[in-house]
Amino acid sequence: MTDIQTKYCKSLLETVSGGTFDTVLLVNSGSEANDLAIRLAQAYTQRRDVISLAPAVHGYVGSLLDIHYKVNNNKVRHGVTSN
Repeated sequence: MTDIQTKYCKSLLETVSGGTFDTVLLVNSGSEANDLAIRLAQAYTQRRDVISLAPAVHGYVGSLLDIHYKVNNNKVRHGVTSN
């Protein structure tokens, strides 16, 4: 990280969290953001379940494509599937 990024993250935390949060995770794309969100949720819950809508495309990284293809290969029940 550069000094500019460090200052920005500190300012962002002060502005939006009111002391609630102490971490900023910077990503380069929506795909990375979605992949990171899923990984964090799975680590926190210790579960692998994911809900995704069949027509949705959330990015083109492996973990997101796996979810997309499972949803669109007739493994959908009422618009919901698990990974």
